[in-house]
Amino acid sequence: RLMDIDGHLLSLGVEAERQHQIISQWESQNNKLYPSRRESRPNTTSTDDVWGESNEMNLHQAWSELSFIEREQERYVALRAATLKDLDECRQRSVVLENDLPVRVDSDTEREMLSLLCRVHELEADKMALQGERLVESHELRRRGELLQRFHRQQKITDDIITRQRQLMEDKRVELPKDLQDLYTVYQQEIHATTGLAYTVYDALPPVTKDVLFEPSSRLSTSQPRSHDNDITMRTPTSGSNGSTEWETVLPPLKTKNTKSKNGRM
Repeated sequence: RLMDIDGHLLSLGVEAERQHQIISQWESQNNKLYPSRRESRPNTTSTDDVWGESNEMNLHQAWSELSFIEREQERYVALRAATLKDLDECRQRSVVLENDLPVRVDSDTEREMLSLLCRVHELEADKMALQGERLVESHELRRRGELLQRFHRQQKITDDIITRQRQLMEDKRVELPKDLQDLYTVYQQEIHATTGLAYTVYDALPPVTKDVLFEPSSRLSTSQPRSHDNDITMRTPTSGSNGSTEWETVLPPLKTKNTKSKNGRM
């Protein structure tokens, strides 16, 4: 019973994490961090309005599911505490019975049957322990997968923000300070180190990709409806359909003081 309760708690934790991802996806798509940017966008079409209403419904459903999951978690935590109390009482009774058995058992046959019965219970206990370890390992793998998924999503958003800011600065011909130039260099090295590109191309930042940030996962089974909030996968700047390490497009190189002076002489 305790193993079943722990399994339910693990599954509820994974489901709560999935609902948090759906809510985070909706907030990122609707520019919760930058509401002024959303207001400055032109009027959307009726199709966009319908899509927005669908997202609103999915968001409300995610919040309701999350509230239900939290209540279930509280109920199972209380049930687990009561089960642990019952388990302690059973252990105490078993200790008393174990002390009384040698006095009650008289013949060798009874002793042998008692030994076999104890062995069966030991094997069942080992089996339950192995099942518990498998459940814990499965939950840990899923939890790490969710963390990696969130990390890749945040990395993608960060790369897009940095690339767009840099493009705006170069379009406005803003002179880069020395400390910002050093930060760009470190950022470029970290990004290109994951692609295996040579150091000679560190003068180019990754492009503003046109890939969809959030997309349904292909790991969904056919029995589940394929909706955009069932599962979330990420495309990072280093991933692609053909596995190539070359960028599709490259922004212009960073403009430094030396480059500007050379252009002025020409």
